[in-house]
Amino acid sequence: MSANTPKAGLTYPSLADVPNVPSNMQTLAGQLDNVVIPKYASSAAQSTANPSPTKGDLCYRTDLSGFQYYDGSAWETIVPGAWQTYSPSWGSSGTAPSIGNGTITGRYMIFGKTVTFNIVMVFGSTTNFGTGTYSFGLPLTTITRLNAQWPGAAFAVNVGTAVYPGTVYLTSNATAAGVYSPTGTGGSSNAQWGNTVPFTFTATSNLSLQGTYEIP
Repeated sequence: MSANTPKAGLTYPSLADVPNVPSNMQTLAGQLDNVVIPKYASSAAQSTANPSPTKGDLCYRTDLSGFQYYDGSAWETIVPGAWQTYSPSWGSSGTAPSIGNGTITGRYMIFGKTVTFNIVMVFGSTTNFGTGTYSFGLPLTTITRLNAQWPGAAFAVNVGTAVYPGTVYLTSNATAAGVYSPTGTGGSSNAQWGNTVPFTFTATSNLSLQGTYEIP
């Protein structure tokens, strides 16, 4: 008669069992499938490998830097417990900017399906500010059902002159954020930040933005 391991309850043959290595291996492999925590690089890879998850399934997502469990209807991310670093992109609607000898750093933390992020940019003497309006890369894509939202704040510093506040702007299924500032004394209209908004950026300028949003 087969026996079971004391902790995981894995079945193994006893001396009284009829020898059948293929059957025993298949039984053990099937049971280990429920014990070993798989690793996936993305949501797509996760869905391909486990298209019909059952409640209680676990996995590790390398793109999220955290574990996930299936609650019976959706995958939920287990808080990794620490801030993660990433390299934000810096784009524009016109000529592409480049950071040069400046720095751009990004950090984020996941709590369930909520992401909090922070981006800090310090410009240098060889920074190329490009043209047009700016976009700043997010650590993870926003949810599809996210309508236009203002989930965070930004600050641009014209060193020795002034500090300009702004508001982070996100849309559905977005991989980057924009920043807007009100124009005019009434604040009834706004302008998206770019190479000349809220002021003409120079090598002594810097900016930061942070926000919180939902992920799929």
